[in-house]
Amino acid sequence: MIIDEAQNLEASVLEQIRLISNLETDREKLIQIILSGQPEFMQILERKEMRQLNQRITVRYHLQPMDLQDTVDYINHRLKVAGGRGSVIFSKGR
Repeated sequence: MIIDEAQNLEASVLEQIRLISNLETDREKLIQIILSGQPEFMQILERKEMRQLNQRITVRYHLQPMDLQDTVDYINHRLKVAGGRGSVIFSKGR
């Protein structure tokens, strides 16, 4: 299950997600859950009532802002996926 914009979920929904994460067999978990959100989501997880959910999170990653080259590469990729030639059509500003 993948949930984007997790910072917008109500506490009751986050609790349901925590309960779903309990589903497992003798050998493995039955579901993998990925929660993606804005920095505010980390503040929500730090609340006392979110302690159990917060403890269940095994991998955390914080994306840094893209630099100029990352942005150019991303735009090129999106243009190519959209059927374009895959080269930036914008000139470099001063």
